Amino acid sequence: MKSYLPKRFDFRVRVFMEEPDFGKGVAQLLSLTREKGSLSAAYKSMGMAASKAWKILNRAEADLGVKLVERKSGG
Repeated sequence: MKSYLPKRFDFRVRVFMEEPDFGKGVAQLLSLTREKGSLSAAYKSMGMAASKAWKILNRAEADLGVKLVERKSGG
């Protein structure tokens, strides 16, 4: 019997407490932060306000109980 395997897999992960804490938006923000070297550059490239980026990040960190980014004053 011949086995057929999919050529592509698509997984989506979302972590919830009461609200979604870690989903596509947080993952994209963190990925761009690593790529660009700063949270500021990441949220600007996404067209996101600084206050919204920090709110998303702080809520995810509080609910998950871990720090997701290293903070340094002045970039």
